[in-house]
Amino acid sequence: MPGSTALRILAFLVPTVAILLGLAQIGVLPSEWLNAILNSNAGDSSLKTYVLSNDPLVVYIKNFISPEEATHLVALT
Repeated sequence: MPGSTALRILAFLVPTVAILLGLAQIGVLPSEWLNAILNSNAGDSSLKTYVLSNDPLVVYIKNFISPEEATHLVALT
């Protein structure tokens, strides 16, 4: 099932990002490290990150999931 792979990736990635954001928020992880992690994009130039708010920290990642994955996630809910 193709959607299950995407869900497994999201199940790992979402908590990981939440932990990194939480560590940055309390000062354990310097925000420069977080920006480097978010902006590295693993060589994928189609991903762009935008910090929408610093307090609370809200980061938008453009093209994080494909339109098909988004449709599938909406259907699941």
